[in-house]
Amino acid sequence: MSTQTLIQYLDQSAYSALPSGGTTQVGTATMNKQQKEIFVAGSTVAVGDWVALDLTKITAISPYNLDDASQASITVVPADLNVGAGAGITSKASIVLGVVLESAERDGSLTAGSRIVVVTRGFAIAKVSDNGGAGINIGQALVATTTGGVADLYANTGVFPICGILAETIGSGAGTTSKLVYVNPFTT
Repeated sequence: MSTQTLIQYLDQSAYSALPSGGTTQVGTATMNKQQKEIFVAGSTVAVGDWVALDLTKITAISPYNLDDASQASITVVPADLNVGAGAGITSKASIVLGVVLESAERDGSLTAGSRIVVVTRGFAIAKVSDNGGAGINIGQALVATTTGGVADLYANTGVFPICGILAETIGSGAGTTSKLVYVNPFTT
């Protein structure tokens, strides 16, 4: 399930083994440090959604039966702090994993049961709110919100962990927009 582009490959060209010889340009995409994982969508998602583990899959856990936990560890839903047991610290959607990059299905579907590619670390385009109309500066920490799949400015008084860092500024009054973020979910 785990995939990543390793930092060890920094060359932008490679020597060709073909009879013509010479070097071949490989570009800068080889230096993309994005880590991606494939998960199962527990409900319909969209590209750019922040997603969290679907802990509603857990009904009963015992030391002898961890099947529910196994399902929860591979199933994601749009991160929404109002889902599950209720808003606040008891929310079942508080374990944010990353941002939906694309579908892993041939037909491109992002519906419940589809396999999806999620950026779990690195740069991605994600849905971010504008901090109640005030805007957010580059470098500010982000946290999941009560709007499914959307992150917003982290408040120092917040109880939920940071899910990423904004990599470009959001102007005041912009509303919810798709912006470049560095996905770096923290757990507490």
